[in-house]
Amino acid sequence: MSGTLLLGRALEYHRQGLLDEAAALYGAVLERRPDHPEALRLLGLLHLQRGEADQALALADRRADDPEAQAQRGEALIRLGRRAEAAQAWRAALALDPAQSTALARLAGALDPDRDAGLAIGLMRRAVALDPQGAAGHLELGEALQAAGRFDEAVACHRRAIALDPARAAAFEHMGKALFAAGREAEAVAPFRLLAAVSPTDPLPWTWLEGLCRAQSRIPEADRAMARERELRGPGERPPRRSAVIPVLDYSPGSPFDIRSLLDDLADFDGEVIVVFNDEAMFQDLGAHPRIDKFAHNRHNVGVARAWNIGINHAEGEVVFVLNADLHILPGTLARLEAYLFELPDAVMVAPGGDRVEAARFHATARWSPGAFAEPVEVDRVHGFLFALHAQRFHDAGLCFDPRMSPYFHEETDIGLKARAAGLKTWAVPVTGFEHVWGITRADRKITYFGRPVDRAAMLVRNGLILRERVRRTGK
Repeated sequence: MSGTLLLGRALEYHRQGLLDEAAALYGAVLERRPDHPEALRLLGLLHLQRGEADQALALADRRADDPEAQAQRGEALIRLGRRAEAAQAWRAALALDPAQSTALARLAGALDPDRDAGLAIGLMRRAVALDPQGAAGHLELGEALQAAGRFDEAVACHRRAIALDPARAAAFEHMGKALFAAGREAEAVAPFRLLAAVSPTDPLPWTWLEGLCRAQSRIPEADRAMARERELRGPGERPPRRSAVIPVLDYSPGSPFDIRSLLDDLADFDGEVIVVFNDEAMFQDLGAHPRIDKFAHNRHNVGVARAWNIGINHAEGEVVFVLNADLHILPGTLARLEAYLFELPDAVMVAPGGDRVEAARFHATARWSPGAFAEPVEVDRVHGFLFALHAQRFHDAGLCFDPRMSPYFHEETDIGLKARAAGLKTWAVPVTGFEHVWGITRADRKITYFGRPVDRAAMLVRNGLILRERVRRTGK
């Protein structure tokens, strides 16, 4: 078979995606004629397609005076992480052929957008002038303009790219991002909707649509976008909807339940489990437990407020459950808490129990104990052994637990006051289906904090004074 026929057969295999067969025939052509320019170019392209940048580079180096080879050499070098050498190769291609459009575009993309924005835009304008009907050039010019902060011009380029190629997904994506960067959030919704139509299995447009719609208070649309994004993401890509945060100090002496039994209770929990270890020995025992999805490892006890903050900052769920390690949870309990959290007006926290407190010393004036009431009640503080947080409201309001309240006492009062100041509410809700023995705040237990012993009564007084002084100074 002649070299021409071999090359034609190889190219046909290449187009069909039969890369091994194509590579063998390109190699046969090069055995007959080692300097065959088309066989070298196509085999180099094939190596790039297979991620074999070293082999593509070796082939390009055999054609130093060929502008296409220099452009291909730049592509191989950029994939090898040799950015400066790649830029030199593209410049060499342009020196050999100023109309080498691939080198123009790739060099523009490789330049520093802060330092060389003007040069990148100039290169892309040359590429567009060489091929005014090519959608890719308009798209890449738009990206260069966008990187330079020239958003309105970027939008115009992306519109032109879409007009030339209505199925080019990247043009819709970059147009939406440019509109957003220009402060035109309402207009940015349309290109992301079109991107969703062009790329129906891509979750990216739905991520943007959720954020854009939520920012414009288009909540039903945002919720639908969020649901669609979750459908499209695979199990390993999808962020959890629920998080359970469990600080653990020890094996809960005095309780029939501990962290081990609680992890068993959460075996079928539809969400992530985050354990904040406040003791080195506990971490060594349980750090590799299969039900723990994330953990924070503290060598010493950092206290309740700090541990809650750490766990909440690890959490990705829309609802964050905070649980004592000595709880026993029955199936359905957390789901009922979640339902109340999203149904009750302005709820940022719900719990199976809570108190109303007087303003001077924060003593309870009324208490709703678990199982003793039948309707939700707005309270000043929830009981901290089990509660659920509305993550969006909590973070939007900039809430966190005051670490000065560590190691314990008044954490719930602190967050209740902050929530009320932010226009949010904390609720006691009639949820049962758990067992809990009052522990660290009720028992006479020796506790260390960052390795130092602490006195329970002294902590109670000190934290009350901190809270009163803060309220006096700030009103919240």
